[in-house]
Amino acid sequence: MEKAWVFIAIGLLLGEGHFGKKEYRNQGRIVFSNTNPVYVRLVYKLFTEFFNVPKNKIKVYIYYNLNYYKLVEEIRMFWSKSLKIPDEYIRIYTYKRDIKRITRQSERWGICQLRIDDVNIKDRIENFLSSLFQKYYIEG
Repeated sequence: MEKAWVFIAIGLLLGEGHFGKKEYRNQGRIVFSNTNPVYVRLVYKLFTEFFNVPKNKIKVYIYYNLNYYKLVEEIRMFWSKSLKIPDEYIRIYTYKRDIKRITRQSERWGICQLRIDDVNIKDRIENFLSSLFQKYYIEG
């Protein structure tokens, strides 16, 4: 079970991620977005430790609710600590929800997006996933 985290992270990436398509402008892009820091950390670990993606190739964006504008640095430090990366690697953007009261804790910390814009890395990860599916696919 030592490598079980890899399969969990792959499941998260496939379920919550997006791979750029050749017909679109950002064909070399991989994106994973989530509000749960455990999930984001797991996919970040998948990229850096399993797929050996250099950390400087992974862009980290936080989209947070404008209602929490006073907490920008707290939000940055939360994700920096959660992902174990320097806070200057994190870019923060706002969005506005037209609601009176926000009750979800995840809204406070925003949506974290991991983004890789490298067609070679994207192809390498997609080829691995394809070979994994071929190896373990069981016809029903």
